[in-house]
Amino acid sequence: MRVLITGAGGYIGSLLTWHLLSKDHDVTAVDTTLAALAPFVGDVRLTLIHADANSEELLRLVPEHDAIVPLAAIVGAKACEEQPELAEKTNLEAVTRLNEARGDRRVVFVTTDSGYRSDPGGRVDEDSPFEPVSLYARTKHAAEQALLAQGNATSFRLGSVYGVSYRMRHDLLLHFLVRHAVLGVPKPLTDAPITRSFVHVNDVVAKIGYALSSPYPTPSNVAAESTTKRDLATLIENEVPGYKFLADVEGADSDKRDFVLGTKHYAYFKHVGLRAGIQELIRYYDTY
Repeated sequence: MRVLITGAGGYIGSLLTWHLLSKDHDVTAVDTTLAALAPFVGDVRLTLIHADANSEELLRLVPEHDAIVPLAAIVGAKACEEQPELAEKTNLEAVTRLNEARGDRRVVFVTTDSGYRSDPGGRVDEDSPFEPVSLYARTKHAAEQALLAQGNATSFRLGSVYGVSYRMRHDLLLHFLVRHAVLGVPKPLTDAPITRSFVHVNDVVAKIGYALSSPYPTPSNVAAESTTKRDLATLIENEVPGYKFLADVEGADSDKRDFVLGTKHYAYFKHVGLRAGIQELIRYYDTY
């Protein structure tokens, strides 16, 4: 299979590129920054394209491929608020243009679960109301709906992702907390009682790879485990002897998601659990 990936040099994209090459697919990796893919430049099945997600060159590539994974995005509510025009252009307009050019080619999309209504400790699934509020969630949701309306598309709504990647992100919740613990930086725990759902990045990548060639219910929520932030902090403290988070602070976290992300569909996971993920991140941050 010939797969076109935008945002291929990013957190999920770099691992997905490796995963698809390992499954003997041909990959065209498109991004403005491709340094994370340096370990794979000797693979003849990999084509690297330095280009923006809105470039005309990208549209010309579409007919040469069997499937598309549009990962390029301005990620997160804060980043989108700081760059609203770029967020609209990258998260929605670029995907819409790809969608118009793809015909009936297969597409797998990933988006956020932050459009579900918070329900303290409650469970949501794909039938729950989805009413995105932030610019980030609205642009991603609009792109998702356009892709699904055209058909031959799968969309995954992700919980909080974690795990080491070729292009690391330090702002993800679990990464942020583990990094503070390993480096011994005092950190208050904000909104400790809220419930968040988590999935390892390798599980996300495996799910995308599976969906590229297999029918899959859509949209589908993707999460493996759910826990309160307080219990998550305890897991980290148990793995980093001597470290304790500071007293809880209420109402300070801008991310108000508070639910168990469930699904009506079969969950396909290698399944890297939270404890193993915390240990992996500790080993990573110990290299600092």
